Formats: sequence, structure tokens, C-alpha cells
Amino acid sequence: MILSILLIQLCSDVCLSQISKPIKKNQSVTAKTEEGLTELGTSVVKLDSMQMVLRNTVGSEKKADICFLISRYYSDRLKIDSGLFYSEKIKEFSLLGDYEQGIGKYHLAKSYALFFRNIRDTISLGKAIDIFTKYNDFALLGFAYRIKAKQFTLANELLQARKNFHYAIHFFEINNNLISLQYVYYELARSFSEVFETDSAVYYLITALQLAEKINDPFRIFSASAKLGELYYFTGDLPNATFYFQYAIENRSSRVSKILIRNVLSPYIGCLVQQREFEKAEIMLNEYEEINTKITDSWGAAMLNYLRGKFLFYKEDYRAATTHLQLAFDTMIRISPISLESKSIAYFLGRAEFATYLYELAIPDLLMALNINQQVRFGENVLDANAYISLAYEAAGNKDSALHYSRLYDHLKDSLFTIAKEKAVIELTTRYESEKKEQQIELLERQNQLTAYELKSKTDEIEKQKLIARQNAQQLVLLSQQNEITRLESSEKTLAFENQQKEIERNQKELSLLSKQKELQSILAAKEAQRKNLAYLAIAIAVLFSAYVFYRYTQNKKLSKQLAISLKELKQTQEQLIRIEKEKETENLRVRISRDIHDEVGATLSGVALFSEIAKEKMEQFKQKDAMEYLEHISVNSKEMVEKMSDIVWAINPGNDSFERIIEKLEAYSFNICAGKNINLQFNVHDAIRHYQPSMHVKRQLYLVMKEAVNNAIKYSDAKNIWLSILNQANFIIAEVKDDGKGFDYSSVIRGNGLTNIESRAESLHAKLGVDSSKDRGTCIRLQFDLHPIGGQLLPV
Repeated sequence: MILSILLIQLCSDVCLSQISKPIKKNQSVTAKTEEGLTELGTSVVKLDSMQMVLRNTVGSEKKADICFLISRYYSDRLKIDSGLFYSEKIKEFSLLGDYEQGIGKYHLAKSYALFFRNIRDTISLGKAIDIFTKYNDFALLGFAYRIKAKQFTLANELLQARKNFHYAIHFFEINNNLISLQYVYYELARSFSEVFETDSAVYYLITALQLAEKINDPFRIFSASAKLGELYYFTGDLPNATFYFQYAIENRSSRVSKILIRNVLSPYIGCLVQQREFEKAEIMLNEYEEINTKITDSWGAAMLNYLRGKFLFYKEDYRAATTHLQLAFDTMIRISPISLESKSIAYFLGRAEFATYLYELAIPDLLMALNINQQVRFGENVLDANAYISLAYEAAGNKDSALHYSRLYDHLKDSLFTIAKEKAVIELTTRYESEKKEQQIELLERQNQLTAYELKSKTDEIEKQKLIARQNAQQLVLLSQQNEITRLESSEKTLAFENQQKEIERNQKELSLLSKQKELQSILAAKEAQRKNLAYLAIAIAVLFSAYVFYRYTQNKKLSKQLAISLKELKQTQEQLIRIEKEKETENLRVRISRDIHDEVGATLSGVALFSEIAKEKMEQFKQKDAMEYLEHISVNSKEMVEKMSDIVWAINPGNDSFERIIEKLEAYSFNICAGKNINLQFNVHDAIRHYQPSMHVKRQLYLVMKEAVNNAIKYSDAKNIWLSILNQANFIIAEVKDDGKGFDYSSVIRGNGLTNIESRAESLHAKLGVDSSKDRGTCIRLQFDLHPIGGQLLPV
């Protein structure tokens, strides 16, 4: 750990606090959903469409193939139970149709779903590979080896993982599946970057970027370029980092969220200011500020002040830099006190205060940076911080403290010199290991070629056997044809004799036909007379029918006029009812707003007033400690009141009437609060929902329920992962917050304001609320409601 920290120190002024967060979000939110089903050459379609195709498909093999697509669809979206359910359906249909490749797909789908639960099902995956090898199914072989590689990565067996990644590359190259190749190269690069083998990571990332450019996918270009910029930034190569960050920004598309763009802009701005490219840095800062204006979160505001402070610091405008850095520090300490961001802001704030001769302010800020560094265990800026603390104490006249931190500086400097030597040895060893691994990879490729040659030989032998069998079959056909010719000759003679007999019989029949013809002519004459009588009868019936039709027409015309008058009156009545309903809705809206302000803010203001009186009495009694405690309550309640007012104003604003705004605000809030607690958040939202326009009441209640659920998970669950999803199923909105924390017994838990508020807001939405939790099995809060409770149907904008 100490070696890694000191190696990182050698990369002077490399602020990983700015680039670790966007990479984490990119992995947790988009990595699963963007991959889709591209290995199979099948576009991602809606679940309803696939299920409809399944219902209308005839044939067990086709049903098994569709179930395989559906199982992967669910697994990609972390709905593991549904993925396993449809994997069993694959097995059921495959056994029904004796479909061996379907059995392979069953094993593959099962192991793929279990992978997302951190379970290595190597047996099922091995059976799938054996079956796909038998049928030369290169596309699914590539996919299977890719999952096998990810399983080894999960177990931290990186050498085996890379070996299987290369197997996957081999089969994807045979199948010419460029999209899957790009994804595998990107994953291979990540396996090297996670253990600081940056040379190999950069090589495979450049290959992934070239493939992304070849398939012309802006999102993949953005991801690979951003990752390359991160690696170069980490190693202190600012020109290359700047180039790739700029390339990522230039290739952003609608699929890249505003939060991802903002998180790439942050290290990009850091590169620019360190290289004194202030004009371009200012343009990027303005764009960062525009994104913040749309997202409106505290995290973004703190980081914007930090970046502006850093910008002014490198321009040597230290007083203005101090103002922005102080604002950033105050905000970040409130939302994430122990984090890399807080440490970096405290460090630059201390530097700026030192440059403006404010030594008494610089010392505690630099000491706080060192204190946070010890808690987050990241050694960046430690050497410089000790040097500046020593100089600040010396300038302030505290010689003993100055000497203490000067000795710390010298000790760390000597350690860095020693570590630099060790780093050179490590680099030589790493280069040797890399060459050795490349030789192993080359040997593996040769083994793959040999395997392919053996497969080709076996295929040629099978074709030869099929050819011999086809020749034998042709000889049997020739013999049967000769026997058929002999039979035809004998039957031809028999047919000639039969024709003579038939000629005699035909002459006899002609004579009998002449006599029957005369009888027929007399019968036809009688039928002609009968036909005339029937014609007269038909004319009479037609006249009667016409008179009846005319009578019905006149009656229907009268009824139509009466119906038109009734419809007009009904329309007027409906318009009047709609107008009354709108007036009633406006009145209800005013009542709800006043009630929300009274409930949410009135109570808080009452508490602030009460605490103020008590604090005043304590001050008069010279009980300063007790007074400070009540003043702290006033501060907390005031911040809470401001946040509640912000939520009310945001909900009232007509510009936020789409689900897109709700999702952006909820996503920004959730990611920021989870990042502060080092919790991995996975965010999943149906694209169709983003364009819906709910009422103000639905919008606010949904946002507050999800916000409360995320807060409860972070405060009480001790979870490492949180899943947040908003989906549309069968005209219902289903919002869910799930964690893998310690859980609780819902029937016996002491209810606080959190659960009570969630139940109250669910009842206000006429929604079905589900709370599923048990000890050590996590918690799931699920909200299901009809988007249009009055039966209306809004059109998407």
C-alpha cells in the first residue's frame, strides 16, 4: 500500500479525485445497458416485442432462441430472477425439440445471469463451450469465452482472464463481429489499468478506440477516449491526456448523459490549467457551468468553484482563487467531508492562503488536507503539503512546528528517491513480464491456429464420408430406375390391350348417348317454361324489397337528425364539465402548495424560533456550550428548510414537467450522495418514460419517495451497492430502490419519519407500496402506480 501511494506521488499534481468518479459512474450505469445483444447480430428490441414474437412463434427451436434473447435482455438489466426463469424456458423448449445447440444456450444464459450475482458457474459454461465448439458456432463461442474471462476477473485471476479474453478475440475475428471485438479490447485494457500496467492498458485501449471509430459509434469513441485521457493523466503525460479528453468531448452524443460529460470536463480543465491554456480552459469552465445550471446539485456547485479556484490559482490571482476555493470547501465539507475532492480543495485553499500571506488560515487547511489524506489512504500532494506547512509555521514565528514538518518533508523526499529506484526496477520487471506474456499470447494464437486446422481436417473428413454415402445412394437410385424402366415396358403392352377393349366400349356408349340426347331435349323444353315463371316471381319480389328500403331510408334520416342534436347538447355539457374540472384542479393546486409550504417549512420555522429563544436564554446565562448546541440545531433546520423549499419550487416550475427532469435531478442527487459514501449506484430508466409529462403532484411525490428511499439505504443499510430503477410495465410506473445491505425486520422495526413519509406519499399517489427486507439480505422498496389515475392519456412531447 505504501509503495503504491509513493509511486502515485511521483505524478505531481495528478488529481485522481476528479477522474475516479466519472469512470465509476460509467461502469455502474451504462456498461451493462450499452452492450445489448450485439454479439448475436440482433438489435435490442423492446421486451414486449420479443414476448409477442415468442407467443406467435411455432417450433421449439425458434422458441428456445427467442427465450435466449429474452434471458440476456433481463440479465443485462440486472433482473437476474427473470433471466434465470427464461434460461429454464430455453432448456424446456430445447429438450422438447431435441435441440442440442439450445441446451448450449441454456448453459450459457444460466452462467451469464449468475455472473451478475458474483457466482462462477464454470460447469455450465464449460458445457456450453463444448456444444458450440461441436457446431462451430463462433459468435456464441466468443461470447462464452468473454463471460469466462470476466469470471476470472471477478476472482482476480487476471492471467487466466486475459487468456480467455484472447480466445474471445480469436472467435470474434473469425465471425467479423467488430462491436464485440471493441468491447473485449476495452475490457482487456481495464484488466491492465486496474493493476497499474499502464503500457498494456494504453495499447489495448488504442485498439478499442480504433475499432469504435471503424464501427462509427460515438458513445464507444467517447468511453475509450475518456479512459485513455484518464490513464495519461494518471501518469502525468498532460499533452496526451489533453488530446484524448478533447477527442472524447468532440465525440459526445445524445447517449452520453450530462453527468458523464461534466465528469470528463473536470480532469480536462485540470490538464488545461496546468499547461497554462487558460483561454480554452475558460471555455470548458463555461460549459461546465451550463451543465450545472440544468442539473442544479450541490456537488456540481462545489466542483465548479473548485475548478474556478484552481484556474485562478494557476493564473496567480490568489485572492480571487481563495474566494472560490473557500466556497467549494464549505459546500464539499457539508456533503462529503472525507473524500479525495475535500482533500484536494483543502490543499489548494491552503496554497492560495499561503500565497496571500494568510499563514494562520493556511496552516489548518493544509493540516486538514493531510488528515483527510490519512483517512482516504491516497498520497497525492502529501510532500508539498508538509513543505508549505513548514514554511507557514516559520513565517508565523512557530519555529518548533516548522522544524517538525520540515523533517517530515525531508523524510518523505528521501523515501521518494528510494521508491523512484524501486520503480525503475519494477518497470524493468514489468517490461520483462509483459514480453513474457506476449510470447504466451503468441503461443496461444498458434495453438488456436492448430485447433482451427484440426477442426478443418475433421470437417473435411466428414465431408468426404458424406460424399461416399451420396455416391452409394446414387448407385442405388440407378438400379431402382432400371427396374422401373422394365416395369414400364411390361405395363405399356398391357395398356395397349386395354385401350383396344376401351375403344369397343366407347362405340357402344355413343349409341346409348344418342338416345339419351333426345330425351334430354324434351326435358329442357319443360324447364324453359318453368324458368320464365320464376323470372316473373323474382321481379315482383324486387319491387316489394325496393319499397321497404325506401321506407327504412326515410326513418333513418329522421333518427340521424335527432342524434345530431343530442350529440351537440352532449358536447356542450362535456365542455362545461371540463371547464369546471380545470377550475377545481387549479384551486386544489393552490391548496396543495400552501399546505406543502405550511407542513414542510412552517414546522421547521417554528423549531428555529423555539431554538433561537432557548439559545438566547443560554447566552444570557453564560452557558456558551449549550447555546452553541442550539445554534447548531438552528443551522441544521435552516439547511433542511432551504432544501425543502428548493424541492417545492423545483416541483412547481413548469419547465420541470417531464420525467426527463425528474430523472436528471434524481440521478444527480443519488450519484453525488452515493459517491460521498463510496457506494456503487446502478441507475436504470426506460427511455420511453423520459418523455412523459406527469402532474406536479405525481412529479413531487415520486421524487420525494425515491429520495427518501435512497437516503434510508445510505444511512442504515451499510450497503456496497444500490440499484435504482424507474420502469414502465403494462401502463404502470414501477419505481424501485434496492440495496445489498444488512436489511431489517419490517414487521418489528421501530418506524421513523422515513418509512412513515414514504407510506404517506405512496397513499397520496394511490400507489401500491412494497417493502421487502430481511436480516443480511438487503432491502427493496417498490412503488407501483398508474401514471394517469383519472383515465386520461397524455401524449409524449
